Amino acid sequence: SFIEATGGTVSQDGDYKVHLFNSSSSFEVTSAGTDPNNVVQYLVIGGGGSGGGLNNAGGGAAGAYRTATGFVVTAQEYTVTVGAGAPAIDTASTPPNGSDSVFSSITAEGGGSGGGIGYNGGNSTGSSGGGAFNGDGGTSGTYGNDGGDTGSFYADGGGGASQAGSTTGGNG
Repeated sequence: SFIEATGGTVSQDGDYKVHLFNSSSSFEVTSAGTDPNNVVQYLVIGGGGSGGGLNNAGGGAAGAYRTATGFVVTAQEYTVTVGAGAPAIDTASTPPNGSDSVFSSITAEGGGSGGGIGYNGGNSTGSSGGGAFNGDGGTSGTYGNDGGDTGSFYADGGGGASQAGSTTGGNG
C-alpha cells in the first residue's frame, strides 16, 4: 500500500498526491504504507526579502529553494512552517529579510532585503542576497545567489534562485 497523509490542500498530479501549504500547519502521515522505502518528495521555499525603502533602492532577494526526493517518513505529524515575505518599509535603511520556511528537519531560509540608497543589501546565510543602490549587494548563502553589487547609482536586483541580481538596474 501507499503512504496515506493529511494536511494542506491535497490534489493529484499524475501518479503523485500533492500536499500544498500556503500557511503554517501540519503534514500528518496516518499510514506509512508497506513499501520499505516510505519516502516523499518535497519542495520548500523561504519567504522573499523586501525591496529597499523609499526611492532608488535595491530589490529584495528570493528565498532559498530546497527540493529532494527520498525523504523517509513514518506515521507521525510533521510541522510545516510557511515563511512570510518581508513587509515593505518606508525608510532609507535596510528592511528585514524574508522568513524561513520549514518542513520537518528541512529549512529554506528567507531572502535578503534590498538596501535603500547608501545602504547595503541584506546578507543571507542560506538563500539569496538583496540588491543595493550605491552600496554593496548582499552575499548569498548555501542555496542562493548574491545581490547585484556595482557600488554605483543603479538600483541593483536581488539574487534569484538561478542567478545573481542585475548590476545595472532592472530585474533580479
